Amino acid sequence: MGVRLGLILVLLLAAFLRLWQLEVVPPGIYPDEAQNATDAIQTLETKQPQIFYPANNGREGLFNNLTALSFAVFGISIWSFKIVPAIAGILTILGQYLLSKELLLKILDKKRAELAALLAAFLLAVSFWHINFSRIQFRAILLPLVLSFAFFFLLRGMRTRKLWNFAAAGVIYGLGAYTYISFRLSALLVAAALLIWLFQALKEQWGKRFIVSVCAFSFIAIAISTPLLLYFASHPEFFVSRAEGVSIFAKDNPLLAFGESAAKHLAMFHVAGDQNWRHNFAGRPQLSVTAGLFFLLAIAYAFKKWNGSYALLFIWFFALLLPGVLTFEGTPHALRVIGVIPALYALAGLGGALFFFWLKNILDQKKAPRTLFPILLGFFLTSSAIVVFNEYFLVWAKMPQVQDAFTARFVEAGTIANDLPAEARKYVVESEGDLPTETVKFIQRTGGKQDAIFISIQDAETRTFQKGDFLITMNQERGIIDALLLRYPQGILKIFPRVFLYVPVP
Repeated sequence: MGVRLGLILVLLLAAFLRLWQLEVVPPGIYPDEAQNATDAIQTLETKQPQIFYPANNGREGLFNNLTALSFAVFGISIWSFKIVPAIAGILTILGQYLLSKELLLKILDKKRAELAALLAAFLLAVSFWHINFSRIQFRAILLPLVLSFAFFFLLRGMRTRKLWNFAAAGVIYGLGAYTYISFRLSALLVAAALLIWLFQALKEQWGKRFIVSVCAFSFIAIAISTPLLLYFASHPEFFVSRAEGVSIFAKDNPLLAFGESAAKHLAMFHVAGDQNWRHNFAGRPQLSVTAGLFFLLAIAYAFKKWNGSYALLFIWFFALLLPGVLTFEGTPHALRVIGVIPALYALAGLGGALFFFWLKNILDQKKAPRTLFPILLGFFLTSSAIVVFNEYFLVWAKMPQVQDAFTARFVEAGTIANDLPAEARKYVVESEGDLPTETVKFIQRTGGKQDAIFISIQDAETRTFQKGDFLITMNQERGIIDALLLRYPQGILKIFPRVFLYVPVP
């Protein structure tokens, strides 16, 4: 009962950290996110979900289809747009607990395994890394969710020897093909896991049943992923898409590039993390100090108590680190390696549990007051939640670099367009390319509008404007405004925090 109550509290904490101020934090919508909104709205209007969306370098379809479903249920809004990754993030906390428990039953007794799994779920719930991506409309957030539940059912199948667990794992793993490009390297993990488990099953004398179960898992997973495989067969250019341009194999010295990328990605958890403000508190390690220490403690413990669970966790860690290691751009890259999260936090949960078991034992030996350990544990849990809340909502979210990283200026342009009279002609200057306009268009749609007219810089400088027209820039470039002031010197310029609104007066 205590563990169940603890899990409920952890899930509630995770939900709060992923839902609070969801519409305004992060402070903007990046064009890649807005393209997802455009595709989801089109899917909603045509009622034709796609297995793959080719725009913007191509994206697997599950995430956009879920977003279209959210729009259908809740209407088109920023909240209904961002609730999809938030729910995925919350469910991943449950998956982390279930997966960690199954893994750690081979290392600890049942009670301690449950407590360690609960700590793993808590550490992930208060992870800046995971909170951040649970609030951004990037499809990668589905990857740790799918992997944690797929391997939970596989591990449960190995423990119970029941076929339906393998079948459930096949369904979930098959859906994983439609999540994120990094998922494809999880095939290395699956192959290694099944090979390890084959020897285990033979040793336990249920080899035939295991082979039948694996065939069921494989058949279901392949059947579900086949439509996407057929799509790639017809459109091979989308199989690697943008990954080809950032691959280490595009460098003059791939081996050197691999070594540099591997070193940065191995250091990202404790030394220097992702430098991109969209992905991280730029440069900070991906793990908190305590989670990082617990992770190292679990690794040290592994050399003393090595078994199949450790082998699986280490293979998982290195296999899902490869999507980042095999690239040279933006390294270390927290988004590409998001698939390591379930294994990493299972180890951190184990290390944390070992530490607290040791601490309690020391306090008992010293005959310390019985209330001291609960107080220390409560202080750790409470302070961890407070620290990440402060770091994410009160510091990171308010930094100018974050507002720029999430292109808050494009949201402001769309909001201004929505606030102008419906009958007025509103021109938005496309000063930063085509993709950024998707943000403005989406913000217009959240207001039930899409009446802005998008024009180029050259068009803005030569077009004849009429009385009552409005012109909105997507940034604060003075060049456009100065050109308009020369033509319409009586015009009215309104300066907003990030963009200009100009009213030409013929």
